Amino acid sequence: MNTKPMMTCPRDEQTEHWVYLLDDPTNERVKIGYSSTPCTRIAFLSGQHPEIDLANSVMIETDLRQLEYIVQNTFDAFRLPRTKIRDGETEWFDRSIRHAALELALHIGRLRGKEYPVHQDLNSFAAAGRQQKAARVAGRACGGQRSTWRSAAEQQAELAEVATDCAEVFVQILSERRVDALVTDGTRWAIARTFQRENEPEMWTDEFFAWTRWANRLGLAAHVTSRSRPGDGRSFYGVTGTRVERHEHVGTEYNHLHDAWQAWAAGDEASAETRFFAPVAEALADLPVLRVQPGAVPFDTRPVTGLQ
Repeated sequence: MNTKPMMTCPRDEQTEHWVYLLDDPTNERVKIGYSSTPCTRIAFLSGQHPEIDLANSVMIETDLRQLEYIVQNTFDAFRLPRTKIRDGETEWFDRSIRHAALELALHIGRLRGKEYPVHQDLNSFAAAGRQQKAARVAGRACGGQRSTWRSAAEQQAELAEVATDCAEVFVQILSERRVDALVTDGTRWAIARTFQRENEPEMWTDEFFAWTRWANRLGLAAHVTSRSRPGDGRSFYGVTGTRVERHEHVGTEYNHLHDAWQAWAAGDEASAETRFFAPVAEALADLPVLRVQPGAVPFDTRPVTGLQ
């Protein structure tokens, strides 16, 4: 593992993408998230959640914005229920996966020909973030202003353009596999497909985690985010998770769509959400719809079956 010593957060830091794993041994959980401003984010989260053990938490430098999504999506069956309606409350996972999640992130880096640096003990990140916040507050008090600014309309227009491109890629990837049906419990939706071990042996091996695998590429295409400012808070996920049921020779994969996908597909043609979901809805229009009871597969919370 390529570890780095404790650091500050200089203004000329070249790394734009950071994925963190925050250990909470008190509540037996781990938070997996992303930030383009790691120090301020860790300072904020450690203040919101004082039970986080920063000394045993890690920060990963990466060249891939979607790394957070791939890791979260892979371990979606271990995601803990939301406890409060606030920022990041869907990012908590069972603590048992923290080492596997880190190894997966590093494995993805190696597949990309990279050795992602890992920062251990995030106390220095939090301290630097608090200093940065104090400096910003002082700057505003003295009349300081941001040097760059874009209107909400400009940001939304850019995101709509990105959404159109993402939808085209998503539909193309979707067509690479035969999908069987749409499954719903009346609120949640998933795209279902069956697969054979003889045709897709990677579904039973570590290659399941590879970003090149069909469902992982589908999930990446469904992440609509600003090209110029990926951390501006306006991004959205078209696919919110994947559940896989494996047996000896056959399996079923469910790719969960955003709960609002149908409403967005029929929405304002200028919005990014509609630009993405309208073509997706058209591609899915001929699929049969299977209705299940709330809490039934694929919307239950049982752990997924193992790879082997």
